[in-house]
Amino acid sequence: MDRCDTLTTLRRHKISVTEQRRRILAEIHSLDGTFTAASLKESDSLGGIDEATIFRTVALFLERGVVRSVGDSERGQVFEKNCEHNPAHGHFRCTVCGTWSCLPPFSAKEKRGLFSLLPDAYAAESVSVVFQGVCPRCSG
Repeated sequence: MDRCDTLTTLRRHKISVTEQRRRILAEIHSLDGTFTAASLKESDSLGGIDEATIFRTVALFLERGVVRSVGDSERGQVFEKNCEHNPAHGHFRCTVCGTWSCLPPFSAKEKRGLFSLLPDAYAAESVSVVFQGVCPRCSG
């Protein structure tokens, strides 16, 4: 998967650049799936950055649209990068092992179909689809 430039992303979202934010965002950009703030803490590349800083930074990234929330897990809120290299798509959460899987991106027709489910009085800006069940690894 292609990756965005960390400094450009921070500046585009009007986030002041610090070494810690740059390192956390570089780690997020390197991921091809979902993550939690707790899972970022386990990354070797983020050694030396305390847990509170990681949680605050992810919250800031969510507020500014750098990441998007896709659901909740036993390890906390689940996120993914929100950029041109990661178009809107659904997710699957395994109720046995707890893993999250990204599904293929929505087609334009599928997106229209999802938004058409919303009554006219509402103005949605995004949609999140999470299927839950048993993944292929656990069902075999």
